[in-house]
Amino acid sequence: MGLRILLSSFCFCIFFESLSQNSGTILVLSDENAIVFLDGKKVGETLINAQLQISALVGDHILKAISVNDSLNVETIDVMGVQLESQKVVKFEFKKRAIKTLDVADLKFICPGLESIREFREKNPNQLYYSQPVFYYAFEKGDIISLDLDLNNGVYSCSFFVSKYPENTRVIGSIFLSNWNNYSFIIKERSIYKFTLISDNYYDDGIANLKIRRQPAHIESQNFTTSTTKNKIYKPVEVLAPTSLAFKKEGKNKLAIPIKLPPNTSALFYKYSDTTGKINITGLNEQLIELTKGISVDFSDSLPKILPDKINGEPSNRKCSLYVLDKVNSRLFKKQENSFQSLKTDVSKANIGMVSAINDSLYWMGVQNMEGGNVVMEVAALTIEEEYVISKIQKPAIQEQKTLVLRRKEFIQNLVNGGNIKSNIKLLPIEYQKGYLFY
Repeated sequence: MGLRILLSSFCFCIFFESLSQNSGTILVLSDENAIVFLDGKKVGETLINAQLQISALVGDHILKAISVNDSLNVETIDVMGVQLESQKVVKFEFKKRAIKTLDVADLKFICPGLESIREFREKNPNQLYYSQPVFYYAFEKGDIISLDLDLNNGVYSCSFFVSKYPENTRVIGSIFLSNWNNYSFIIKERSIYKFTLISDNYYDDGIANLKIRRQPAHIESQNFTTSTTKNKIYKPVEVLAPTSLAFKKEGKNKLAIPIKLPPNTSALFYKYSDTTGKINITGLNEQLIELTKGISVDFSDSLPKILPDKINGEPSNRKCSLYVLDKVNSRLFKKQENSFQSLKTDVSKANIGMVSAINDSLYWMGVQNMEGGNVVMEVAALTIEEEYVISKIQKPAIQEQKTLVLRRKEFIQNLVNGGNIKSNIKLLPIEYQKGYLFY
């Protein structure tokens, strides 16, 4: 046993002497307490303005230091040409990398008055007001956001809110506000945030100036992009769940059901079954969700006209007729008059229809069943929704870009030619066509 210990000690001494004969010294200084790594291996800690001496083999090395105060504050230095029995001095200066406050936006805009909003909603009851000052920016967790807001030098007032998107969870808010100077709050979660300003004035004479700044919590997040990209996507919404209607052969054979459409509806779809016996109708809205998944409105605004051919049909005895009616014609229909007019409907099958000329938020589904019996009906709306994502842009290769556009064209062609929607063709964002990838 004693011989083994003696031999081990002897070998270690030989190794240490060999190392010392082929090494130099790196002297590390730092303006913050830091953990030091040499070529990926931890070699010690350095204190403020104290020295850390490291023995290193002759040659080139990578020295890394991580601030004890901020683990995301990391500095890496290439130490070139360590020479035999020589000393190199390296200093980490974390404080020189001070975090700067960055400008995000300097916005000047007219605040629409309450009268303009009221008039627009009266004329367009099925749409959201397009000119409401709403701005979307992305922020990283820990960012300190500073706001300056001035409304006509404080003459007018407004309500101002910041909400987390898309949950619409309010972060800050104030009413009857005329100005803010360097108002600050901290971002608790990386996300997109919506800035909304609602004027309290009656007329459109309020001019607002909004400045937004951010101070990152860490050096590494200084290059975080705050810009967002707006995509328009199709979003099906169930308006009327599968509903069973009973008709008697003798008596009234007409029924008008009011249909309330959601905002930004681009097309209305309906399907029904009028067979005898038990009826099980498959989900119209679920099929529309599958058919429109991943397709941008900018790419295919004619998609609604293709969809009726792709929706699974239901059994029909062709004894029932459906009509889409406005308010005036719904009254004529319910009075058992034949002078009513239905909206133009694109029908691909006897029991599936689509109306794209949507100008109102309230319609009636007129059901006429001359033979009596049960009818099951379902209605869904295809809306257009704006979706915001954090922007990060890179240019794909030209060849890749052409391939991606071709794939999407193949997908639409697949729909037109009657192909199976569950194709292996991958749906890709419309932004590829523009030569950029947003993610």
